[in-house]
Parts: sequence; C-alpha cells; structure tokens
Amino acid sequence: MSDYLREIERLIKEKTPEDTYLDYKGKDSLINNKRNIMEITKDVSSFANAGGGKIIYGVKQKGKIPDSYEEIENIQYLKEWMYQIINNIKPRIEDVEVIPIQTGNDPNCGLLMVIIPRSYTVHQAVDNKYHKRSGDQSLPMEDYEVREGMFRGNAPLLKINTYYFNELHARGDELYLEIANNGRFTAKKWLVTITIDKKLNPKSKGWGQENYINLPTQKFFMFDRERDIHPGLQTTLSGYGFGDYITLLPKKSIKAEVYSCKYRIYAEDMVPQSGEIKIKVDEDRWEVVY
Repeated sequence: MSDYLREIERLIKEKTPEDTYLDYKGKDSLINNKRNIMEITKDVSSFANAGGGKIIYGVKQKGKIPDSYEEIENIQYLKEWMYQIINNIKPRIEDVEVIPIQTGNDPNCGLLMVIIPRSYTVHQAVDNKYHKRSGDQSLPMEDYEVREGMFRGNAPLLKINTYYFNELHARGDELYLEIANNGRFTAKKWLVTITIDKKLNPKSKGWGQENYINLPTQKFFMFDRERDIHPGLQTTLSGYGFGDYITLLPKKSIKAEVYSCKYRIYAEDMVPQSGEIKIKVDEDRWEVVY
C-alpha cells in the first residue's frame, strides 16, 4: 500500500472534514464536460491563490465528511487530461502534481490526488475570475486581494518541512525543523513560532536557553534568526543559538492519536505564513500528516 493511499484511508477512518488545505471530490467530477473543466480550474486556482493544498478525487462524502472511496478507471489517462485542464489556468501554476493512486491490483484503477503549492502570484480560472480557498469553500477574491496577490512574488516565501531522527534514548525522540524558501527573493531575517501539544512534553534543545511560553494545553516556542535563505534553498535551525531541535516523549510513551503542531513564519516583506503539521505514532514509527 502506498503512503498516499494510507493517508487517504486514515482521513476517511478519522472522518477528517474538508478545510482550507483539503478538498474531496467524487469520481463524477472527472467526467469530461464544460462544467467540470470550469470547476477543476476554479478549485486548483483557489488553492494556489490561498495557501496551497490537496484535492482528492474518488472520495464519497456525507456532507463535508469523507465516508469511503470509489475507484476511478483510467487514472493514468486522467492524470494527463488533468494536467491539460490545469494548464488552462492563467498564468500557469508552477509545480502542481497530479498523482494516480493505485487501490488494487489494476495499476490503471484507483484515485487521483492533486497537490497545489501556494503560488507567487494570483491565477484566473477559465471563467476569467479569481478565486481563493477559504475554509471548505472556493470564494471570489476581492479586488484588493487580487492586487496584493500580484505583488507577493516580490518577497521570500518560507515554509516548514519536518523530519525525525529517532535516537531511541531516554530523553525522547528528536523533531528537527527545516525551513525552505520557495519564493524568488532572499529571506534575510525571519522568525518562526511553533505551538505543540503538551502531551508530547516538547522541549527545545540547543546552544542557549529554551525560549517558550506555557499555555494551558500547549507549549509555544519562538525561534528568531538572522541568516540568509536564498531562493530554492533550505536550512535547519541547527547550530545557530537555542533550539537546535525539539525533543518529544519516546514513542512508546505516547498514545496513538493525532497531535497538533501549528506554526507561523515571519520574514521581511513577506505576508506571515501559517500552517499545521499533524503528527502521530503509527506502527511504532512517527508519521507526519501535513
């Protein structure tokens, strides 16, 4: 089973609703007609115009809650068809991924996942309108939002990736943070705030003292850095002052449920970037769900 299919099955099992970064569509949404073509460009452009996200095709819903998935035939052909439709969005969105997900023995039968990055600018659907993702909807953009969006390419665009080094020692497992610049301008000074569920007993470790605030159910960390991140490059917090990494409780001490890790990134000339990383223990290993 692929990681993508495992993720979809988890979303269905946990009844994860649609939100700002996630949308479900039934297989009928891929029927080749004018209405569906317009909706595809509207949905994809709305994610790119907001914070990016995923659209999963082949999921049945009850309301906004996923109930089960239904296999789609000809997913390899539909992958190429989907790229052709998405390329009708103006200007073209860079780095969109259309991923066929095999669900059984037939490699041409399964689901489709579209992964859309947040864009440098704003994009028009084939209805010649600008849309944005807001909550679980695609809404028309206001005039000021369109004008502001056209200039966000003149700034850095930072995001967080995560990865784990599981040392299996008594002090706990180590969560390392990686900051990537997906923009076109260098980030010279930046600040990251991270809020993590207290059940994980998070602690920042590094060359200096911890910089955190205790909240009722969460712990709030702040990492302030003055170091260049050039376009297309990435860096970790390691080796520069406090907060090389964050330790968590050993996996065996943690209840198998999803825990929240929310972040916000600030940089000069950049609109603050927010996101949430969901982490859990699955089969005695850390699993990160964006």
